[in-house]
Amino acid sequence: TSSGLAGNGFGATREMSQRKLIWVVTRVHLQVDKYSSWGDVVEIDTWVDAAGKNGMRRDWIIRDYSTQQIITRATSTWVTMNRETRKLSKIPEEVRKEVEPFYLNRHVLQKRDEHAAEKINKLTDHTAHIIRSGLAPRWNDMDA
Repeated sequence: TSSGLAGNGFGATREMSQRKLIWVVTRVHLQVDKYSSWGDVVEIDTWVDAAGKNGMRRDWIIRDYSTQQIITRATSTWVTMNRETRKLSKIPEEVRKEVEPFYLNRHVLQKRDEHAAEKINKLTDHTAHIIRSGLAPRWNDMDA
């Protein structure tokens, strides 16, 4: 294909396919400023960049189409994994050369202090701001 990505459904490059490598997500961070409503039209911008030595980052900005207001920002970190052994793999230099032309030096979220804790604190009765019980999902709440 013109993008250099093979049509295997996993966004793999030709070199990745030959090496039996696929991308897997190791981290996702969403910042939702406003939820869209049924019938709203949204516009999504997405791009990739390097994430450290052995990862790739995909970022998104979601805007309300009519107002162009940013409603969500998101970032995810991806690494390569051998699809047969299921073991994580360093990104081979040949693969890096294939994906680097698509990298944009642009961050959707402010860079965090590298030493800041990324783990979400456990939610308990004492740490929750609002606790509601007896909730049942409706059919419309499900992604079926």
